[in-house]
Amino acid sequence: MIRGLECGADNFIRKPYEGRYLLTRIEQLLMNLELRKNQKMQMGVEIELGGRKHFITAERQQILDLLISTYEQAVAINSELTLRGTELAHSNMSLAAMFRIADGLNKATTQRTVCENALERALDLPGVRAGWISVLEEGGNFVLLASRNVPPALMQPGALEGPCLCRRKLLAGELDSMTNILECERLQQARGDTQGLRFHASVPIWVGEQALGVMNLVGSERGLFSEEDARNLYAVGNQLGVALARARLTERLERLVEERTAKLAKEVIERTKAEEEVRALNEGLEMKVAERTAALQSINRELESFSYSVSHDLRAPLRHIEGYVAMLIEDAEGKLSAEAQRYLKVIVEASRHMSELIDDLLAFSRMGRAEMRETRVELHALAQEAIRDLEMATRGRNIGWTIAPLPTVTGDRAMLKQALANLLGNAVKYTRPRDPAQIEMGCAGEEDGRAILFVRDNGVGFDMQYADKLFGVFQRLHRADEFEGTGIGLASVRRIIARHGGRVWAEGEAGRGATFYFSLPKTRR
Repeated sequence: MIRGLECGADNFIRKPYEGRYLLTRIEQLLMNLELRKNQKMQMGVEIELGGRKHFITAERQQILDLLISTYEQAVAINSELTLRGTELAHSNMSLAAMFRIADGLNKATTQRTVCENALERALDLPGVRAGWISVLEEGGNFVLLASRNVPPALMQPGALEGPCLCRRKLLAGELDSMTNILECERLQQARGDTQGLRFHASVPIWVGEQALGVMNLVGSERGLFSEEDARNLYAVGNQLGVALARARLTERLERLVEERTAKLAKEVIERTKAEEEVRALNEGLEMKVAERTAALQSINRELESFSYSVSHDLRAPLRHIEGYVAMLIEDAEGKLSAEAQRYLKVIVEASRHMSELIDDLLAFSRMGRAEMRETRVELHALAQEAIRDLEMATRGRNIGWTIAPLPTVTGDRAMLKQALANLLGNAVKYTRPRDPAQIEMGCAGEEDGRAILFVRDNGVGFDMQYADKLFGVFQRLHRADEFEGTGIGLASVRRIIARHGGRVWAEGEAGRGATFYFSLPKTRR
């Protein structure tokens, strides 16, 4: 407009315009033009402004119209800018409050603190004066986790419990965005002072496709939030849901850790108590074992000393008996009856048997006291030696020997030879009724790193119910008139094998033979 005046324009046509207005303006301009040419007449308008009168000519009228029009436009623009500024301030305040809500969620670790922090900062939103947050439990019930500035009417017991419009919408899946509730059902039904609060906005708390609860923001004005605020609050509801899910997981993990820690602590206490009891029991047992071992060792020493002494002391009477019997037979030759001679023969045989018992008892006693000299022992060669030593007992017998390859073991060679001699000697003795007799020795595998060996025969066997008596001292399963012996041979075998760290056992059947097993440590290569 200014540039138009500078170019000489003396009037302007404003837009938009009507046709009639345009024609009127053109006629006025033409008339003014004629008057100016004649300079005889000036047309204008007299106005009063600020207490003074002013005559406004056509030229001044144009300028006045221009100023009024510009002023009106400026006022309209200023009003619009003021409105936009108010809206911008409101939006900034809302965004700042929402940011504080989101920021507060990162500082909470439990579900309750998450809700309390979010609600405390939500009160900074424009128009929000109160609020509460309800969380959905697994059973479909709601639990109130946080509330702020609730009016007295809603502080009554049960006022915030039970179903309501927003909770029903959430359960039905209809609360899929932030919703302005025009009339709060609880505030309508509440009895008492509501502090002028009537409306609230329901913000769904969600994560993924799962609804976790609802946040109600209460105010006194209808429609608390704009569409833009609603979208932002819906996103805040998602952040709140994520924080709740994280806190829920954290609480569950902490609860599991506490339960596990308590359980472990209980187990540690119980284990410590049990260990103390076991330690005390072991100490008591060790003490008892030590006492019992010492007592047994003392008894064994006494028994061995007694056996050794008795065995030596018995030899002198036996020698006297044998000597006097021999003298009696010599002096009374041809003078005694047959019955008397039989008596003397029984005395001689009994004294000889007694002498054998003494010898075996001495050998058994020495077996427990003798020092072991461990070396590599080839059992196959040792078995062949034991068989050759039995030549007198096997002379004239029909015996089939089967000796399989035997391993090399670690042990005392003399003791092991005695054990093999006893086992093979028993096999020769108890197969006497068999013709042919079959005696076998071999290896039956391993047990705990030890070789398992056996001696098997087809002799008279034994009844398995008496197997536990086989290896006892002076224990016999057959009469002396059937098979000779003192009953110490197998007891010596058990003692020898036990001193080598092995064990011995037997299997048999009356009339069908027997098998004796024993284990010995194999030689390490």
